[in-house]
Amino acid sequence: MAASINVTELTRRRGGPWTTGARSVAALAVLMVLSAGCTSTDGSPPVSDTGAGSPPPAGPVLGSGLLVTDPPHNEVQPFPAPGTCRARTVPGGVLPDSHCTPGAVDPHVTEATVNTTVCRPGGYTSTVRPPTSVTDPEKRPALAAYGQTASPSGYELDHLVPLSLGGTPNTAANLWPEPDPTPNPKDKLEGALHDLLCAHRISLDDAQRMIAENWITAYQQILGTSPPS
Repeated sequence: MAASINVTELTRRRGGPWTTGARSVAALAVLMVLSAGCTSTDGSPPVSDTGAGSPPPAGPVLGSGLLVTDPPHNEVQPFPAPGTCRARTVPGGVLPDSHCTPGAVDPHVTEATVNTTVCRPGGYTSTVRPPTSVTDPEKRPALAAYGQTASPSGYELDHLVPLSLGGTPNTAANLWPEPDPTPNPKDKLEGALHDLLCAHRISLDDAQRMIAENWITAYQQILGTSPPS
């Protein structure tokens, strides 16, 4: 039985996350104008050094630290260089590297659109989930980034912020190789948060933030117990 939680407190929005995103977009526009005068003398565009094996910048950042981005769902995306990410084993489960996989959200899913996207009758996730022709080739570089050499069959390429909560479908910032116990306890939390969201008992921002920051703590808060080991 779930422990009693103060849902009203959970649903209070943090001040100005979209304002932060807007400032990021404005700053990017200024940088683009300034960079127009920085082309090389032979007319070729300047080269951006994002680091070997690192994904390109993903877009504006919310006040919660989540990236706002939606790369093509039918294209294999880049992942961090091999061995540069470290999963964290903590009581109750495993957490992704917060630098490699901070979580990312789809700009098309907002508080104003939840009823026509993630909460719409008939389902949503199947309409945005990348095909296996994309996710299968992404799984090995994701495992390599986390220094894993075991069989890919023992891992799930997990969306840290799930599609059912408006997570970005196809970016390394929201995908990580999660050890795959059966049943996966994180899936139960995702379902519980989705139910609260669609009942308008928790805000989209709070649901996304809770599961991205620490899904194990969120499991304890929402379900009133620790994930089964």
